[in-house]
Formats: sequence, structure tokens, C-alpha cells
Amino acid sequence: MATYLVIFFILMINSIFLKNSKPVFYLTILFFSFFVGFRADSVGADTWNYIDIYRGIGMNGYRGYPEPLYGLLCQYFYLFGYSFSWFQTILTFITLSLGGYTICKHSSNILFSLFCLFGMYFICYAMNITRQIEACFLLLFAYHFLLIGKRVIFILIVLIATGFHSASICMLFLLCIHKLPLNNKIIYLGVLFSFLIGLYLNIELFTFFVGKYAGYLEKSGGSGVRTAERLSYAVALAIYWIVGFLFIWCTAKKEIKNSLYMKLNFIAVLINDITMQLELGIRIVLLFSIMQIILYPLYIKSSILSSSVATFLIICYLSVFFFTFIGTNSANVVPYMITDF
Repeated sequence: MATYLVIFFILMINSIFLKNSKPVFYLTILFFSFFVGFRADSVGADTWNYIDIYRGIGMNGYRGYPEPLYGLLCQYFYLFGYSFSWFQTILTFITLSLGGYTICKHSSNILFSLFCLFGMYFICYAMNITRQIEACFLLLFAYHFLLIGKRVIFILIVLIATGFHSASICMLFLLCIHKLPLNNKIIYLGVLFSFLIGLYLNIELFTFFVGKYAGYLEKSGGSGVRTAERLSYAVALAIYWIVGFLFIWCTAKKEIKNSLYMKLNFIAVLINDITMQLELGIRIVLLFSIMQIILYPLYIKSSILSSSVATFLIICYLSVFFFTFIGTNSANVVPYMITDF
């Protein structure tokens, strides 16, 4: 655990004192790439599965699973003689660098965005649910083009991300809703009803609404429905995200209240609420919550609070999340070890 805590505090210090240093920004991305790629096979609950997928596709060819782009990349990297560690490192560096382009274009503090990326557990998740996180980084890149009105490029990148993880295709609906305004009535009613739906919705009815995708969400052990104990944790997490979002909404200035960043945060809260009974619901939420790494620095700059107070509150808020997840060894990433060469 000490490794993660040291990284957390170094990133926090960099975000406060160096802020928009481009060399530190790209060195951090490079570090993240090697940190993810050269982890031991014991780091991450699904790492062995991904190693088996990589070797299996490399030796036998791609046979339809997993998603085609990821599968074909496995095949060709293996044929060119790359180990799984190098494949993971190169892939993470490319996708995270593309996401980093959006950070550099839109974040008011690019190193704080990287601190948020680590604090929100994205780097740890990259060592477990690898395809989803690579897709998240690509979607972060795509959001830049949606923000500047280049919809065709946005669609193309979403389709590429879908080649890593099929859930990415749902991001195309942002073409319809990203210009819809948010207001207090929509926010409070949305949060209230999504929480109640997630808490009381019958699983069979939920399956009917989401169709075939429910089959994916329900693959985590048995039916994929949380036990009573696990559900209590999910409810606590839902309340945590709701409180954080409402606080930011109430203390943000008007210029960011109807931004894409705020809308994606709102959607992430709604989806997290609605899927709280499902073990794998978080994997959809990540596709939306990735934009919070840009929202938080912008909030600090555009808050009715002083920047120092806003910075302190966001750091405390993310610290609660990170320390809880790393302390309970979420995604099985503790202890961190480097792979044998």
C-alpha cells in the first residue's frame, strides 16, 4: 500500500506547486504507463485473465473475443515478439497520451487532473479492468472533439473505443443531450428518482429495460447482484458521489454549470445510482466519470469559494475515496510488485 500512498502524495504536491508543467505532465503519463504495464501478474484481479487472452490470441489467432480492436492488437503485438508487459505499457501510453491531449486543451491545472486520475482509481483500475480503462482514455480524447463541435471525429473515436469495450458505443447519445440545459429542478429530481430506482428496482425489470447488456452486467459471480452487505457499500458510495456533485453544483459559478464536464458528472451519478445493485455497474459509470478529472480543476478556478479552500475540499473529497478503495484492496492491486523480467 505504501507505493500507492507515496505516488498519491507526490502527485498532490506536483499539482499544487507545478500545476501546468508540460514536462512533468508527460513524464507522469510515461510513469503511469510503465507502472501499469510492468506490474506483476499478481497485481489486479483480472491480470492473469488478460495474460491468457494475450497469449491465447497470439498463438491461436483472434476468434471473436474480446472486442475486435483489442483482440487484433493482441495478435499483432504477440506476432512482433512483444511481451504482455510491453504490450500493456505501449497501449496505455498511447491511449493515455491521447486522453492527455484533452486534459492539456481544457484543464486549468493539468497536473491536478493527473492527481484526480490517480485519486479516482483510474490507474489502479487500468491494472484490472484493462479494456474498459483504455476505452475511457480514448473517450476522454473524443470528448475534446465534441466540445469543439467536430462531431464526425467524435463519432469515429467512439467507434474505435468500442473496439476496446462495447459499452463505449452508448456515448454516442451525448450527441443528442450535450446541449440540453441543466437546472436545479432537473438536478434534484434526477438525483432523487435515480437513487430510489437503484435502491428498489426489481432486477428482472432492470434487465428488461437494458436488454442484452444486462447479461454483461450480471456476469460477476452468480447473478451479479450485490449481497446485502455489498449493497450497503454501494449505497454509501452513491451517497458519497451525490453529496460531492450537489456541493459542486451549488458552489460553482454559472460558466461551468452547463458545461459538458458537469453534465457527464451528473449522468455518472444517475447511472451509479441506478446500477447500485449490480456488481459491474461501476464499469459503465467510469465512461462518464472520466471527465471529472477536468471538471475538478475547472471547479477550483470557477468556484464561489476561494481557490485555496476549493482545492483543499476537493483533495479531501478524493482522499476519502482513494484511501477507502486502496485500504480495502479494491481490484486486488495491493501489494504492488514489478513483473519478473
